[in-house]
Amino acid sequence: MKCCSPDKKIKQIMVGGVAVGIANFDKIMEEVRRRNIDDERVADELLRLTKIYNYVPQSAEEEYKDALLRVWRKYVEDR
Repeated sequence: MKCCSPDKKIKQIMVGGVAVGIANFDKIMEEVRRRNIDDERVADELLRLTKIYNYVPQSAEEEYKDALLRVWRKYVEDR
């Protein structure tokens, strides 16, 4: 799927107190779940995949990792 594909799904999450749209959110979450990555690497993998479809400022990478890990835990809990 291309980054600019019109069928990409966007979900808003809070990153550093700001609502940010994450394109292909479900695809990212499902890919990490499918890979069964160990807990220590989940945040890094979430960020890596997020950066494929979304612009993430380098200065905000840690905030994105924290936010993605928070929504990841909720995503897994809901499954």
